[in-house]
Amino acid sequence: MNYSGPEFLIKRLPGYAEDVRKSLHDLFITTDSELTIKQIYSVCLALCYYLKNEHMLNDIRAEAKFYLEEAEADAAKTAVISTAIRCTYSDFFMAIEEDPDMMMEDL
Repeated sequence: MNYSGPEFLIKRLPGYAEDVRKSLHDLFITTDSELTIKQIYSVCLALCYYLKNEHMLNDIRAEAKFYLEEAEADAAKTAVISTAIRCTYSDFFMAIEEDPDMMMEDL
């Protein structure tokens, strides 16, 4: 199955990603987006990395290689990793603020 634009990606999103589906639909379909083709493929690639959906990721990677340099594709992956790290640290520090003794319990 070949990737053929944001509409294809939106239709293939799993049910648990309904919020992502709506956001992408708003970004790509309902608004007059002025994103370049590189930006569109970068967003789609980052989304597939975020969702960890191998089938979608393989489809988008195969198509994105025609539009993105390797460094640009790596940047999409790095953005997802960076965001995940920030979220993890944020959750951790919020938990410590709620219960400062939490760290001592695990030692």
